[in-house]
Amino acid sequence: MIEVRKAIEEELFKLWEIQIKAFEEDSKINKDFSPGDQTYKEFEEWIKSYEAYTVIYNKVIVGGVFVREYNQKEVWKISRIFIKPSCQSSGIGTYVIREIESKYKDIAKVWILETPEKNLRSQKFYEQNGFFNIGITSATDKLKTINYRKNLT
Repeated sequence: MIEVRKAIEEELFKLWEIQIKAFEEDSKINKDFSPGDQTYKEFEEWIKSYEAYTVIYNKVIVGGVFVREYNQKEVWKISRIFIKPSCQSSGIGTYVIREIESKYKDIAKVWILETPEKNLRSQKFYEQNGFFNIGITSATDKLKTINYRKNLT
């Protein structure tokens, strides 16, 4: 059984540990920035700007997802979604996306997100879940991200 529920403070360290493992490949590919490079203190500060959810599978924390309203009332952003590497490619991530969309169905008509240009696995995942590429942005001198959008109406 998969559960997506609001994260509580006692889970933050565990979420950070899973994030480090989940973004380990990104850290190797994207030398400029990866969530896998965040210190726990940076993670604690960063998370304050988001609605944080814990992903639980068979009563074990296996990941997280962080969302927030974007610059318009009906546009929301998935700022980060991560699943423990041993649980990836099992359908949990797809379940999480659907669950988040369901939780916000009355207020979010559009979802946006971004992923590093070099992360082909994430691109495939988002496209399989109904997001479409709306362009590339230079996040830094070394890091380009692909911007995705999903219209729910």
